[in-house]
This record gives sequence, C-alpha cells and structure tokens, in this order.
Amino acid sequence: MAVVAAFVGLLGATFAYSHAAASTGLVLEAFRPLGGSFFAWRTGHNRIATKVIGNDRSVERQSLEAIGRQYMNAAPLTPRALWFIGLGREARGDAKGARSAIRMAERLSRREGSIQLWLAKDALRRNDATTGLRHFDILLRTIPAAGQEVLPQLSIAAMAADGRRALRPYMRKDNPWLSQFLVTAVDRLPQVAPLGSLLAEPKSELPDTEMARAAYSTLSRRLAAENAYDVFVQLYPRLPNADRNSLNGLGLEKIAKLNEGYAPAIWDFGNGSDRGGTAVQLAKDNVGIEFFAASGTVGIAGQKLVNRGSGTALRWTLVDRVVNADANAHWLATCVGPNGDGRATASVNLAATGAPGVTMQMALPADCPMVRIDFRFAGGTGTQPSNIVVGEMQLVSAVRPARQ
Repeated sequence: MAVVAAFVGLLGATFAYSHAAASTGLVLEAFRPLGGSFFAWRTGHNRIATKVIGNDRSVERQSLEAIGRQYMNAAPLTPRALWFIGLGREARGDAKGARSAIRMAERLSRREGSIQLWLAKDALRRNDATTGLRHFDILLRTIPAAGQEVLPQLSIAAMAADGRRALRPYMRKDNPWLSQFLVTAVDRLPQVAPLGSLLAEPKSELPDTEMARAAYSTLSRRLAAENAYDVFVQLYPRLPNADRNSLNGLGLEKIAKLNEGYAPAIWDFGNGSDRGGTAVQLAKDNVGIEFFAASGTVGIAGQKLVNRGSGTALRWTLVDRVVNADANAHWLATCVGPNGDGRATASVNLAATGAPGVTMQMALPADCPMVRIDFRFAGGTGTQPSNIVVGEMQLVSAVRPARQ
C-alpha cells in the first residue's frame, strides 16, 4: 500500500496548502472548485483548520467542535458546520465520530469539495481504494474544475494493483473525467505500463475524444521508450483510430496520411527539427522516405515496429544521397515484443556505401516474431543537413546480392 500512502500524503499537502493560502487572505483560483469551505471562513477559523490538517498539536481539541456548533446555531445542519465538527472529533482521536459527522454532511450536500476529499482520504487510510475512488468520482462529476488539483494525485492509483481494481469501474466511455484523467496520467506517472495494462483489459472502454487521442499517442511512445512492448501489443488494437494491420508491414502506403494510428506501430519521425523523415513520392506510385539529420546531430531519424512474419531481411533501394563529411547512417533491427530478447542486426553505412539506384538489404534477427526498425543518422560536419532518400522498402524472405 505504499502507493496509497503516497496518494494520501499528496492529498493532505494539497488540502493544507489551500487552507494556508486562504488564512493569509490569498485567494487561489485553482482551489476555488473545491468549494466555499476553503474561502468563506473567517481568517481565524482558516488558521485553526490549517493547523489541524497539519497535525499541529497546539490546537484545542474542543475548539473545532465549538466552531461547528456556532455555525449550526446560525444555520442548522449546514455541511460546513458538520465538517468543522468532524474535524474537531478527528483532532481528538474520535475517528468514528468524525466519519459520522462528515458522512452526515455529505448527505446534506454532495457538492462540497472539502467533504468529498476528506471522505476519500479517510477511505484510503483504511485501505479502501474502492470507496475512495467513489468519492473522487462524485467530486469530479459535481465540480469538474476540481480535476486540475485532484487528477494528478488520482492518477497515482494506476501504479498499484488495488488502485487499478478500484479504477476499473470508471474505465467507461461515458465517464466525463476519463479523457482528462488519461492526459494527466500519461504526463505525470513515472511509468505508464501499469496504466497501459488497465486500458488493455477487455472490459475497459476507451473514449474517442481529441483529448484522449493525444493521451494515446503519448502513451504509445512512452510504452515503447520503456520497452513495454508486451503491453503495447495488447493495447494497440483496442485504441480508437488504430489499424491493427499497421504492425504487419512497413506501412509505406499510409506514411503520408496524418492522424491514422499511433507510433511506433506507424512510422515515427519524431518532432524535432534536427533530424527526422518525411514521405516522398517516387516513380511507379512508390512511396519512399527522405531522412535528414542536421550537422552535428546523432540519433534516430525514423522508427517502425513490425511483425516480421516470414521475412528474414529488410530490402531497400538507395534513391538519393547528399551527406556531410563524417556522416553515418544505418538501419538497426532490434528483437522486441513479448518474446523479445534485445538481439540486434545493423546494416552497412548508407552515408558511405553504394550509389543511387543500388538495392541493399540486411538480415533481421533470427527467430524473432517482432522487430523495431530504426534509422540512425549522424549528420556529420557541414553547413547543411545530410539527406538520404530510400525507396522500394520491403520485408523479404529470400536473400539476393545487391543490384549494381
């Protein structure tokens, strides 16, 4: 339950910070969605609440209940009054009494963010992730703007098995906060394989929104970067706008089409200006790739994940080449996937070997169902980028000598 403990700690920090800001008269718009409880109290009451949340033992245990009862005299059975009474009971060690008061406050109003947060934290302290998630769901549905503060902490639940079990009921297309949750989780989590496994489960429903598609794109790239190809292979066919056949070939016919599929199942040329690639139209309706690398740049200019099938080699034709001194470019095929062992094969240096029109090939790792094909490019020394155009790319099973 280390993840749950961290989860509770982060929520406590959020809670205490908001109260501390309010106690000094600083209005933080980010915390406004958590309800008037954070801003409508007098300064003295805010300071007391901040001390309680910060476990300051100098607070008189009876004072909080007294404040709550003062509120009740002015406005009987208000959620805020019961919240104060609950805090007072919590401060003097009466967890059951605190829970009773704040649950009663929830029955009066489900729209108080402070109440839902307290109940969520209370459930998590008792290792009841299911109940904790239910209170977060209520909070996010009734006060959607609270997601800015809550979702970064909520995403931590995906890291633990019990957290993922609690999240499963909310993996539904009609969940209004799921798309925002996915964006937050893929951006914040230290590892995304647990989240990918949750989404890959048959009962998980994946929303098809612009926000969600952006999350899937980042998630796919991160799974590849983490070498979690087993999770990627399970998840990819379920992603909206993903063609499951993308993994069964080099996908050159789709290389110029935007927003179809997710890298590395489709070609990934990165987002940088120092190296990358683009589709080029060749003769006979063939599509090729022009790779480029700026002077002094070293790295991957293009990448594609592919099921090898019956192919034993990658074949291509060198169409054109304009490179700097000391430039280096080669294909690298690495055995990855559920049974991948990391074995790799490399091609000759395309920046120095062969001439335009020459057909070349390299062997793929043997007995490997799935390979990741990288085009690694060092731009060399010069004032212009190095460029190499390849065409007629295919996976082949027969080996033949290069065409001169």
